Amino acid sequence: MDEIAICLEELLSVFFFDCVREAKAVFWPPSLAHPLNIHYGAREMRVAEHNAALLPMRPLLHLGQRYKEWPMTIKLPTVLAASVPRTGQSWEKNLICNIHAHLSTNSVINGGEKFVVSGAYDYYHYRVDGFKDDGWGCAYRSLQTILSWFQHEGYMNEPIPDICAIQNILYAKDPDKMNRKEFIGSKEWIGSFEVMIVIQHFLPGMECMIRRMESGSDLETDPSVQQTLVNHFRQKRACPVMIGGSSYAHTILGVDANLATMEARYLVADPHYSSGETSLKTVVKKGYVGWKEAGKFFESNSWYNLCIPQLATYDPR
Repeated sequence: MDEIAICLEELLSVFFFDCVREAKAVFWPPSLAHPLNIHYGAREMRVAEHNAALLPMRPLLHLGQRYKEWPMTIKLPTVLAASVPRTGQSWEKNLICNIHAHLSTNSVINGGEKFVVSGAYDYYHYRVDGFKDDGWGCAYRSLQTILSWFQHEGYMNEPIPDICAIQNILYAKDPDKMNRKEFIGSKEWIGSFEVMIVIQHFLPGMECMIRRMESGSDLETDPSVQQTLVNHFRQKRACPVMIGGSSYAHTILGVDANLATMEARYLVADPHYSSGETSLKTVVKKGYVGWKEAGKFFESNSWYNLCIPQLATYDPR
């Protein structure tokens, strides 16, 4: 009897006291009709509970997403409304989400396959937040567009950094800019490597492919480049891609390509539109967002880099 009592005591001790040591909190992912009480402290346990709830591959059970004060009342909210982190500034109300959805014309490549960005993103461009960055801020704006996708998809819980904040991140993390205090507040361009550094700052563990092209014409003559972009945008989770070269940066939102004939068009969001308020009519009419032929849009006498976040190998749980 003593042995049985000892075994029961050990079992109850493990069940009650060990479980107490694991921190728990209440979460309510938007896809569920009920809240969850989750062990958020230990990653393995959190991942197991994430999978058990059949949740999508997004960071939905991280500490910052918990209910800080769970209302112990009879009348509970029916669902936790999804929200995008904002700073509360007035200009954020003028951001246009998925601006490519407003295009009246489409790309038609004979025998081509068309793949576009999944989910949602916000269109960032010169002066979108009132800051004058004409002539040098295009890569910063492309980066902000990419980060906004991660916001909408629930990967990123911080507001979009402004240009000054981006420069501070690079000053701290980019070996080329460390000890260069004059970089902060400058009009210095950034490129694909800097875009990768900032993405990885907000999303630790996110790998990015930097694909160098010796010429902008590679987008229409090199099937491996077209295949790389097709492979990216055909995924269930496909974010925007930054392309930089010839002193310019743009954001690629999709591709329509016939890999056999190497004919291709690219859905591009151009950050060089300059206005404190985004005019949808102007952006579409003047082609700041649209399908582009590589030979006419990108320069053949300049090299380019693509920065492609590798979502397939990233586990956000």
